[in-house]
Amino acid sequence: MENKFVRVRSIKDIVICTLLLAAGLLLVTLPVSEALSIAGFFILFAGLLLCVMLKTGYKDVETGERFCKTERFFGNEMREVLKKSLESPARICVDNEDKGSSLRLDVYHSQSCGKVFCQLYEYIPYKYEACSKIYEHSYDEGAKLIEK
Repeated sequence: MENKFVRVRSIKDIVICTLLLAAGLLLVTLPVSEALSIAGFFILFAGLLLCVMLKTGYKDVETGERFCKTERFFGNEMREVLKKSLESPARICVDNEDKGSSLRLDVYHSQSCGKVFCQLYEYIPYKYEACSKIYEHSYDEGAKLIEK
């Protein structure tokens, strides 16, 4: 079973877009000064733009379950430590994080589903390519990979 995650709109995205659209529409329709009406048009435009572009949630294509994504970046010297941590989740040393960007650890987590999926990527010029399989763990085990 190969998991594939696609980007979708989360509840937070929908709330942000709705609030911006409502605030912009309110400023445009109320009899206020020209400056506030112009600001309302910009807020309305920003809300429309975010409705089209903003997608911060992830969904498993096969099951339809929704997840949040956490990315962490590491130097190449951490490869073996990270691979061992993915097999049986262990707390990753935060001191080594952000000391390079040759490795990226993607962790998809959902407390409501009780699952955590994680995969390690390696930077090959111009893109990240998977260098490990996707590991599935329970949320309690995988929470160690999310903590900072």
